[in-house]
Amino acid sequence: MPKLLEDFESAIAPLCQRPTSARCLKTGAGYAYAKLVKEGEPAELSCRPAHAMIVGEKLEGHKRALADIRKAETVPEGGIHIGVAGFVNLGYIAANRSSGAILMDSNPVQKVFWDIIIDMLSVYETKEDFILALPSVPFQLVAALDKLNCGQEYILLDEDLSYDAPLETVRHKGRILFETGEDQGQMDLFGMRTDEDYTHLHKLAKVGAIAALTLDLKDAQGFNQLKTAMEEFKKASGCQERQIYVSSFYVSNVLEFLHNRRDFNGVENMPNARNMVLRNIASLLSAFFPKAADKGPMLITYDRTYNPLQLDGVSQRQLHMAMK
Repeated sequence: MPKLLEDFESAIAPLCQRPTSARCLKTGAGYAYAKLVKEGEPAELSCRPAHAMIVGEKLEGHKRALADIRKAETVPEGGIHIGVAGFVNLGYIAANRSSGAILMDSNPVQKVFWDIIIDMLSVYETKEDFILALPSVPFQLVAALDKLNCGQEYILLDEDLSYDAPLETVRHKGRILFETGEDQGQMDLFGMRTDEDYTHLHKLAKVGAIAALTLDLKDAQGFNQLKTAMEEFKKASGCQERQIYVSSFYVSNVLEFLHNRRDFNGVENMPNARNMVLRNIASLLSAFFPKAADKGPMLITYDRTYNPLQLDGVSQRQLHMAMK
Protein backbone atom coordinates (compact mmCIF):
# COMPACT_ATOMS: atom_id res chain seq x y z
CA MET A 1 0.00 0.00 0.00
CA PRO A 2 1.37 3.48 -0.86
CA LYS A 3 2.62 5.48 2.10
CA LEU A 4 -0.09 7.87 3.31
CA LEU A 5 0.46 11.61 3.68
CA GLU A 6 -0.13 11.88 7.41
CA ASP A 7 -1.39 15.26 8.67
CA PHE A 8 -1.77 16.54 5.11
CA GLU A 9 -5.12 18.00 6.15
CA SER A 10 -3.44 20.23 8.73
CA ALA A 11 -1.43 21.88 5.94
CA ILE A 12 -4.39 22.47 3.60
CA ALA A 13 -7.44 23.19 5.78
CA PRO A 14 -6.04 26.48 7.23
CA LEU A 15 -6.23 27.99 3.74
CA CYS A 16 -9.96 28.47 4.36
CA GLN A 17 -8.99 31.03 6.99
CA ARG A 18 -6.97 33.07 4.47
CA PRO A 19 -8.88 35.45 2.21
CA THR A 20 -8.16 36.04 -1.44
CA SER A 21 -9.37 38.90 -3.61
CA ALA A 22 -12.31 36.65 -4.61
CA ARG A 23 -12.76 34.57 -1.44
CA CYS A 24 -13.49 37.58 0.72
CA LEU A 25 -16.57 36.93 2.90
CA LYS A 26 -15.67 35.75 6.38
CA THR A 27 -17.92 33.13 7.98
CA GLY A 28 -17.64 30.90 11.00
CA ALA A 29 -16.44 28.15 8.65
CA GLY A 30 -13.74 30.28 7.00
CA TYR A 31 -13.70 32.65 4.04
CA ALA A 32 -16.19 32.11 1.21
CA TYR A 33 -17.17 33.65 -2.11
CA ALA A 34 -19.77 36.33 -2.84
CA LYS A 35 -22.60 36.16 -5.35
CA LEU A 36 -22.81 38.58 -8.25
CA VAL A 37 -25.14 41.37 -7.05
CA LYS A 38 -26.23 44.72 -8.44
CA GLU A 39 -23.90 47.67 -7.92
CA GLY A 40 -24.39 49.24 -4.49
CA GLU A 41 -25.99 46.15 -2.97
CA PRO A 42 -24.26 44.40 -0.04
CA ALA A 43 -22.27 41.28 -0.80
CA GLU A 44 -24.23 38.06 -0.46
CA LEU A 45 -22.78 34.68 0.50
CA SER A 46 -22.61 32.23 -2.40
CA CYS A 47 -23.80 28.80 -1.30
CA ARG A 48 -25.93 25.96 -2.59
CA PRO A 49 -27.05 22.54 -1.38
CA ALA A 50 -24.27 20.06 -0.72
CA HIS A 51 -23.69 17.67 -3.60
CA ALA A 52 -23.43 13.95 -2.86
CA MET A 53 -24.93 11.80 -5.62
CA ILE A 54 -23.90 11.90 -9.27
CA VAL A 55 -26.47 14.01 -11.13
CA GLY A 56 -26.50 14.48 -14.91
CA GLU A 57 -23.19 12.72 -15.53
CA LYS A 58 -22.34 9.71 -17.65
CA LEU A 59 -21.89 6.87 -15.18
CA GLU A 60 -20.38 4.58 -17.82
CA GLY A 61 -17.53 7.03 -18.32
CA HIS A 62 -16.67 6.94 -14.63
CA LYS A 63 -16.93 3.14 -14.57
CA ARG A 64 -14.52 2.82 -17.51
CA ALA A 65 -12.06 5.26 -15.97
CA LEU A 66 -12.10 3.44 -12.63
CA ALA A 67 -11.66 0.09 -14.40
CA ASP A 68 -8.63 1.47 -16.26
CA ILE A 69 -7.11 2.68 -13.01
CA ARG A 70 -7.54 -0.74 -11.40
CA LYS A 71 -5.65 -2.41 -14.24
CA ALA A 72 -2.41 -0.75 -13.14
CA GLU A 73 0.03 -3.35 -11.78
CA THR A 74 1.75 -0.91 -9.43
CA VAL A 75 0.66 2.28 -7.72
CA PRO A 76 3.49 4.81 -7.20
CA GLU A 77 3.27 6.37 -3.77
CA GLY A 78 2.69 10.08 -3.27
CA GLY A 79 -0.34 10.43 -5.56
CA ILE A 80 -2.88 13.09 -4.58
CA HIS A 81 -6.44 13.17 -5.87
CA ILE A 82 -8.07 16.59 -6.21
CA GLY A 83 -11.76 16.98 -6.99
CA VAL A 84 -14.90 19.08 -6.77
CA ALA A 85 -18.51 18.03 -6.03
CA GLY A 86 -19.52 14.81 -4.31
CA PHE A 87 -19.02 11.14 -3.51
CA VAL A 88 -17.56 10.07 -6.85
CA ASN A 89 -14.24 11.51 -5.63
CA LEU A 90 -14.07 8.71 -3.07
CA GLY A 91 -14.16 6.18 -5.89
CA TYR A 92 -11.10 7.71 -7.57
CA ILE A 93 -9.26 8.03 -4.26
CA ALA A 94 -9.89 4.35 -3.51
CA ALA A 95 -9.11 3.04 -7.00
CA ASN A 96 -5.89 5.07 -7.25
CA ARG A 97 -4.89 4.13 -3.69
CA SER A 98 -4.13 7.83 -3.35
CA SER A 99 -1.66 8.86 -0.66
CA GLY A 100 -3.73 11.97 0.02
CA ALA A 101 -6.66 13.99 -1.30
CA ILE A 102 -8.00 17.53 -1.55
CA LEU A 103 -11.77 17.88 -1.88
CA MET A 104 -12.41 21.44 -3.02
CA ASP A 105 -15.44 23.42 -4.10
CA SER A 106 -16.46 27.05 -4.47
CA ASN A 107 -19.55 26.17 -2.43
CA PRO A 108 -18.77 26.48 1.32
CA VAL A 109 -21.64 24.10 2.14
CA GLN A 110 -19.73 21.39 0.27
CA LYS A 111 -16.72 21.97 2.51
CA VAL A 112 -18.91 21.59 5.61
CA PHE A 113 -20.41 18.42 4.11
CA TRP A 114 -16.97 16.95 3.43
CA ASP A 115 -15.73 17.74 6.93
CA ILE A 116 -18.60 15.62 8.27
CA ILE A 117 -17.99 12.77 5.80
CA ILE A 118 -14.23 12.73 6.43
CA ASP A 119 -14.84 12.53 10.16
CA MET A 120 -17.25 9.62 9.62
CA LEU A 121 -14.74 7.82 7.42
CA SER A 122 -12.16 8.11 10.19
CA VAL A 123 -14.55 6.81 12.87
CA TYR A 124 -16.21 3.85 11.11
CA GLU A 125 -13.93 0.93 10.32
CA THR A 126 -16.27 -0.86 7.91
CA LYS A 127 -18.30 0.31 4.95
CA GLU A 128 -21.41 -1.26 6.50
CA ASP A 129 -21.10 0.88 9.61
CA PHE A 130 -20.41 3.97 7.51
CA ILE A 131 -23.53 3.39 5.40
CA LEU A 132 -25.66 2.82 8.48
CA ALA A 133 -24.46 6.17 9.85
CA LEU A 134 -25.37 8.17 6.71
CA PRO A 135 -28.82 9.19 8.05
CA SER A 136 -27.02 11.23 10.71
CA VAL A 137 -25.46 13.51 8.07
CA PRO A 138 -28.38 15.98 7.74
CA PHE A 139 -28.57 16.47 11.50
CA GLN A 140 -24.86 17.24 11.56
CA LEU A 141 -25.27 19.58 8.57
CA VAL A 142 -28.06 21.52 10.26
CA ALA A 143 -25.83 22.21 13.25
CA ALA A 144 -22.73 22.97 11.18
CA LEU A 145 -24.47 25.31 8.74
CA ASP A 146 -25.30 27.69 11.57
CA LYS A 147 -21.70 28.80 11.13
CA LEU A 148 -22.51 29.89 7.57
CA ASN A 149 -25.87 31.48 8.43
CA CYS A 150 -27.48 29.29 5.78
CA GLY A 151 -31.10 28.24 5.91
CA GLN A 152 -32.32 24.66 5.89
CA GLU A 153 -32.74 24.73 2.10
CA TYR A 154 -28.99 24.23 1.80
CA ILE A 155 -28.94 20.76 3.31
CA LEU A 156 -30.37 18.91 0.29
CA LEU A 157 -27.95 16.26 -0.89
CA ASP A 158 -29.50 15.96 -4.34
CA GLU A 159 -29.82 19.51 -5.60
CA ASP A 160 -31.85 18.63 -8.70
CA LEU A 161 -34.84 17.75 -6.51
CA SER A 162 -37.05 20.07 -4.48
CA TYR A 163 -38.83 18.93 -1.34
CA ASP A 164 -41.28 20.44 1.13
CA ALA A 165 -39.53 18.68 4.01
CA PRO A 166 -35.83 18.70 3.09
CA LEU A 167 -34.57 17.30 6.37
CA GLU A 168 -36.71 14.17 6.18
CA THR A 169 -35.90 13.71 2.51
CA VAL A 170 -32.17 13.85 3.09
CA ARG A 171 -32.50 11.29 5.87
CA HIS A 172 -34.35 9.03 3.44
CA LYS A 173 -31.83 9.62 0.66
CA GLY A 174 -28.99 8.78 2.99
CA ARG A 175 -30.71 5.63 4.15
CA ILE A 176 -31.21 4.21 0.62
CA LEU A 177 -27.96 5.50 -0.84
CA PHE A 178 -26.32 2.09 -1.27
CA GLU A 179 -29.33 -0.18 -0.81
CA THR A 180 -32.00 0.11 -3.47
CA GLY A 181 -32.82 1.00 -7.04
CA GLU A 182 -30.54 2.88 -9.41
CA ASP A 183 -28.19 4.04 -6.65
CA GLN A 184 -27.01 0.47 -6.08
CA GLY A 185 -25.17 0.67 -9.39
CA GLN A 186 -23.18 3.66 -8.17
CA MET A 187 -21.64 1.75 -5.28
CA ASP A 188 -18.37 1.12 -7.11
CA LEU A 189 -18.10 4.83 -7.85
CA PHE A 190 -18.12 5.85 -4.20
CA GLY A 191 -15.15 3.88 -2.88
CA MET A 192 -17.43 1.11 -1.58
CA ARG A 193 -16.66 -1.53 -4.21
CA THR A 194 -14.72 -3.76 -1.84
CA ASP A 195 -13.79 -3.86 1.82
CA GLU A 196 -10.24 -3.00 0.77
CA ASP A 197 -11.44 0.16 -1.01
CA TYR A 198 -13.26 1.38 2.08
CA THR A 199 -10.36 0.42 4.36
CA HIS A 200 -8.09 2.65 2.29
CA LEU A 201 -10.50 5.60 2.70
CA HIS A 202 -10.78 4.89 6.42
CA LYS A 203 -7.00 4.87 6.89
CA LEU A 204 -6.57 8.08 4.89
CA ALA A 205 -9.15 9.88 6.99
CA LYS A 206 -7.79 8.50 10.23
CA VAL A 207 -4.26 9.82 9.63
CA GLY A 208 -5.47 13.20 8.35
CA ALA A 209 -4.58 12.64 4.70
CA ILE A 210 -7.86 14.03 3.26
CA ALA A 211 -8.46 17.78 3.30
CA ALA A 212 -11.60 19.80 2.45
CA LEU A 213 -11.23 23.30 1.07
CA THR A 214 -13.42 26.15 -0.18
CA LEU A 215 -11.71 27.06 -3.44
CA ASP A 216 -13.10 28.23 -6.78
CA LEU A 217 -11.31 26.85 -9.84
CA LYS A 218 -11.21 30.44 -11.15
CA ASP A 219 -9.36 31.77 -8.09
CA ALA A 220 -5.70 32.20 -9.17
CA GLN A 221 -4.64 33.63 -5.81
CA GLY A 222 -6.26 30.70 -4.04
CA PHE A 223 -4.44 28.23 -6.29
CA ASN A 224 -1.13 29.95 -5.55
CA GLN A 225 -1.86 29.61 -1.84
CA LEU A 226 -2.61 25.92 -2.35
CA LYS A 227 0.63 25.30 -4.27
CA THR A 228 2.62 27.04 -1.54
CA ALA A 229 0.92 25.02 1.20
CA MET A 230 1.63 21.76 -0.65
CA GLU A 231 5.30 22.70 -1.14
CA GLU A 232 5.63 23.64 2.55
CA PHE A 233 4.07 20.34 3.57
CA LYS A 234 6.51 18.48 1.33
CA LYS A 235 9.47 20.19 2.98
CA ALA A 236 8.16 19.96 6.54
CA SER A 237 7.37 16.25 6.25
CA GLY A 238 10.77 15.35 4.86
CA CYS A 239 9.39 14.41 1.46
CA GLN A 240 12.00 16.21 -0.63
CA GLU A 241 13.36 12.93 -1.95
CA ARG A 242 9.93 11.35 -2.32
CA GLN A 243 7.58 12.46 -5.03
CA ILE A 244 4.25 14.07 -4.23
CA TYR A 245 2.22 14.48 -7.37
CA VAL A 246 -1.35 15.03 -8.58
CA SER A 247 -2.56 11.67 -9.87
CA SER A 248 -6.13 12.69 -10.76
CA PHE A 249 -8.17 15.88 -10.95
CA TYR A 250 -11.98 15.75 -11.16
CA VAL A 251 -13.69 18.95 -12.36
CA SER A 252 -17.24 17.55 -12.87
CA ASN A 253 -19.24 19.88 -15.15
CA VAL A 254 -17.66 23.14 -13.97
CA LEU A 255 -16.22 24.00 -17.38
CA GLU A 256 -19.71 23.93 -18.90
CA PHE A 257 -20.83 26.84 -16.70
CA LEU A 258 -17.96 29.16 -17.55
CA HIS A 259 -19.62 30.62 -20.64
CA ASN A 260 -22.43 32.15 -18.56
CA ARG A 261 -22.33 35.49 -16.75
CA ARG A 262 -22.29 33.67 -13.43
CA ASP A 263 -21.56 30.12 -12.39
CA PHE A 264 -24.02 27.78 -10.65
CA ASN A 265 -23.15 29.29 -7.27
CA GLY A 266 -23.94 32.82 -8.47
CA VAL A 267 -20.27 33.85 -8.54
CA GLU A 268 -19.36 36.15 -11.42
CA ASN A 269 -17.59 34.66 -14.45
CA MET A 270 -15.06 36.89 -16.16
CA PRO A 271 -14.98 36.83 -20.01
CA ASN A 272 -11.85 34.63 -19.92
CA ALA A 273 -13.11 32.35 -17.13
CA ARG A 274 -12.38 29.08 -18.97
CA ASN A 275 -8.80 30.11 -19.70
CA MET A 276 -8.38 31.16 -16.06
CA VAL A 277 -9.50 27.71 -14.88
CA LEU A 278 -7.25 25.86 -17.35
CA ARG A 279 -4.32 28.07 -16.37
CA ASN A 280 -4.86 27.37 -12.66
CA ILE A 281 -5.19 23.61 -13.21
CA ALA A 282 -2.15 23.51 -15.52
CA SER A 283 -0.07 25.45 -13.01
CA LEU A 284 -0.91 23.04 -10.18
CA LEU A 285 -0.41 19.91 -12.30
CA SER A 286 2.96 21.17 -13.52
CA ALA A 287 4.13 21.99 -10.00
CA PHE A 288 3.24 18.47 -8.84
CA PHE A 289 3.83 16.39 -11.94
CA PRO A 290 4.66 12.66 -11.63
CA LYS A 291 8.24 11.65 -12.28
CA ALA A 292 7.17 8.72 -14.48
CA ALA A 293 7.44 10.21 -17.98
CA ASP A 294 4.99 7.76 -19.54
CA LYS A 295 2.07 8.56 -17.26
CA GLY A 296 0.74 11.98 -16.46
CA PRO A 297 -2.19 13.06 -14.30
CA MET A 298 -5.72 11.98 -15.19
CA LEU A 299 -8.15 14.86 -15.80
CA ILE A 300 -11.80 13.90 -15.36
CA THR A 301 -14.86 15.91 -16.45
CA TYR A 302 -18.54 15.05 -16.22
CA ASP A 303 -18.53 13.26 -19.57
CA ARG A 304 -14.93 12.54 -20.54
CA THR A 305 -11.65 11.39 -19.06
CA TYR A 306 -8.29 12.53 -20.38
CA ASN A 307 -6.35 9.44 -19.40
CA PRO A 308 -3.60 10.12 -18.87
CA LEU A 309 -2.24 13.52 -19.91
CA GLN A 310 1.05 12.29 -21.37
CA LEU A 311 2.83 15.59 -21.19
CA ASP A 312 6.21 16.74 -19.95
CA GLY A 313 4.60 19.11 -17.52
CA VAL A 314 1.28 20.75 -18.31
CA SER A 315 0.64 24.11 -19.93
CA GLN A 316 -2.63 25.97 -20.32
CA ARG A 317 -2.34 25.64 -24.11
CA GLN A 318 -1.74 21.89 -23.87
CA LEU A 319 -4.82 21.46 -21.70
CA HIS A 320 -6.88 23.61 -24.05
CA MET A 321 -5.80 21.59 -27.09
CA ALA A 322 -6.30 18.24 -25.33
CA MET A 323 -9.84 19.17 -24.33
CA LYS A 324 -11.07 20.41 -27.72
